[in-house]
Amino acid sequence: MRRFSARTVMVALIALSLSTGCTASAPRTQMSFEDAPGLFLEQQSLDFSQSGFSLTGELPFVVSSVPEEIISAAGAQIAEAGMTYQLVGRTTTLVLPSTVLEDGSAFGAKPERASDQTQRSRVVPGVIDTAGEFTPLSDLAGPIRELPGSNPEHLDFQTQNSSAFGDWVVWREGSAGGPQSVPTLESDDWRLVAWNRKDSSVQELASAYLLHGDRSAPYATWDVAPSTDGTFVYFEVSVPEGDQWVPSILSVPLDSPGKMDILGPGTNPFADQRDGGVFYVDGNEVLKDGSALFSVDSDEWRIGKLTGSPDLLAATVANGESAWLLLWDIGAKKMLAAIETGSDWAFASVGARSVVWGNGSGNGTPAMYRWDPETGLFRFGALAGLSIPITNGTEVVFPIQNEGDITWQFTNWD
Repeated sequence: MRRFSARTVMVALIALSLSTGCTASAPRTQMSFEDAPGLFLEQQSLDFSQSGFSLTGELPFVVSSVPEEIISAAGAQIAEAGMTYQLVGRTTTLVLPSTVLEDGSAFGAKPERASDQTQRSRVVPGVIDTAGEFTPLSDLAGPIRELPGSNPEHLDFQTQNSSAFGDWVVWREGSAGGPQSVPTLESDDWRLVAWNRKDSSVQELASAYLLHGDRSAPYATWDVAPSTDGTFVYFEVSVPEGDQWVPSILSVPLDSPGKMDILGPGTNPFADQRDGGVFYVDGNEVLKDGSALFSVDSDEWRIGKLTGSPDLLAATVANGESAWLLLWDIGAKKMLAAIETGSDWAFASVGARSVVWGNGSGNGTPAMYRWDPETGLFRFGALAGLSIPITNGTEVVFPIQNEGDITWQFTNWD
């Protein structure tokens, strides 16, 4: 099975809704809201045998920092609504949340169909509250202040991956149509946008067009959100070196939009929200501002994704058949745990000292999981093809399906 990224899944869902008019609605059954966990497919058999799964307590690769715990997703407890967590709300229209904010709401996007054939359908950024209701960003903040010369063709841009820290929400957008536009999935015609929730300003920070002077740059890797420490925003880009494009780390100050700086080769940047600066991946090593934190020594296993919180850094390590999460304690500067995920990939989201993950549309179990060092490991849902939960630590937002409809559940794990 091909593993699709969260952004690809989002594009597919949006395209489906705009072309057919279908929406992801609330379940059309007599079930009450409290009955919704019954839709999580917990009765299905979860097959771990296809992922190289084992309970041996050993890592299949060498890591330079020995983890305090080695954990198997096969041993997860099943979370119970009303006991392990509380159901708070759910969506009733097609939306895709991409990051959970401090108050438990989520920033994300919603497709809007054109009112007539002379107008282009679009994807609208906004906030989904804990009851599941979507409010467009235009109702919460001012218009995007674009950088001069960034979009001379007046292309449409589509909201994609996001992250949040403090008063800031930052996200990437990709060109999504218009005269001479470049299809988003073929080249990385990106721009970065920041919303300051305190003063309601929305500002374009950087763009591929301003960096390169054209719209044909390839992706550095895939599916990476910009990240901020409250002073700088970091993002991965491709930059030309001779006849090659090199994946590199870009930084731009929040108070100086357009002032782009290439820090050097690397991918998957995540801002150090505790001390400032940036974590990133170079080869099979995780670094902070050029200094190594830990590395994986293997010919088969590669570090493929990095995300985190002010307290915890999560690195996905995969070999195409199985995936692990390495969890780095940022404050203590040590490897807290290594978790075998039960699938060939892990879309992870970190909040405080907890991590949630699912396999997106990968092979292996489509179950979703949450781990923290205090309460341990729980399994709380399964949705084949869209197993992508997100968290801020206390709240977890994740999708379920019933009769073809997808709804996102807002839950509290305090």
